[in-house]
Amino acid sequence: MISSAVKAAVLALALSVQVDAAQYLLVDDFSGPNFYNNFDFITVNDPTGGFVDYQTQAAALSKGLIGYNPTAKRSYMGVDSAKVLSPIQSATNRGRASIRIESKKKYTRGMFIADLYHVPQQACGVWPAFWTVSHDNYPRWGEIDILENINENSQSLHVLHTDHSSVCTIPGNRLGVRQTSVTSSYNCDDTATTGPFGTTQSVNQGCGSTTTGNGNYGSSFNANGGGIIAMEWTTKFIKMWTFPPSAVPANIKSGKPDTSTWGTPSFTTEGGNCIINDHFKEHNIVFDTTFCGNYAGQDYFWQQTSCYKNNPTKYAKCADYVAANPAAFQQAYWIINSVKVYQWQF
Repeated sequence: MISSAVKAAVLALALSVQVDAAQYLLVDDFSGPNFYNNFDFITVNDPTGGFVDYQTQAAALSKGLIGYNPTAKRSYMGVDSAKVLSPIQSATNRGRASIRIESKKKYTRGMFIADLYHVPQQACGVWPAFWTVSHDNYPRWGEIDILENINENSQSLHVLHTDHSSVCTIPGNRLGVRQTSVTSSYNCDDTATTGPFGTTQSVNQGCGSTTTGNGNYGSSFNANGGGIIAMEWTTKFIKMWTFPPSAVPANIKSGKPDTSTWGTPSFTTEGGNCIINDHFKEHNIVFDTTFCGNYAGQDYFWQQTSCYKNNPTKYAKCADYVAANPAAFQQAYWIINSVKVYQWQF
């Protein structure tokens, strides 16, 4: 007869093995010639008010704005960089032709790893982003901006947007103790104008931080030969990392991501005051490149650009510049090796 002590030891061992076996397992791999089959092409007027004409898949293909390189096994997604436009928007002139794609599948939690070879390069008026969002009564179930910025800025932003159903703030960490990026806003409430620690912030700003160092965004990211952008979303936190090709963790390459080996994240909610499950669920994965809009085209930000400062009369508004200078956006394209989604399983 097996003693109770032996039974307890066997049970403990079994539980230990079960815990050790828990890991992120691949659930979706968006890559190869069928990359775009996993996404819907969004063609509505830009929700952010951009000077942009989002294309259908057929139109994008016919105009050479999307494509697939079978040799390199990479997907391309660009913008029109040839046509001079009127800056006045109308039903027949929504703006510069571009792409916005959203995953057909929705996700709640997981590890999202984008292997990118090229991201849109910084330029006056451009606003590219790789992000996840719930459209269910936005911003009720949140938005996670993984890589984005505007105009000529050379670093990436990591930003969360929530509603005001309950408090959601991130740590006021300016010294890189918990993360390597520098916090610029703390209150994730999309409608908030007042943040913790006596700070103020703009409506729709959300909470976020700016990356530091080289190779995180735009031309410096591309000069490195691209890299890996990763976001981990659990019941307890949201974290993000950027890795150049030379520093991609081996467990990402092997398809068994283990964040405990990745070092300090670029962004984290740990140490803040946010119940993740109360604010984030059912997200689509989104890639887009828009122009101007309520961020890049906002007077405050537009007037900080060299394009405005060098000719404030000719380019008084963002759309004036974007319409007249198509060649400025020849580098405003994405080249995507893959997007992989892992979820935690025992």
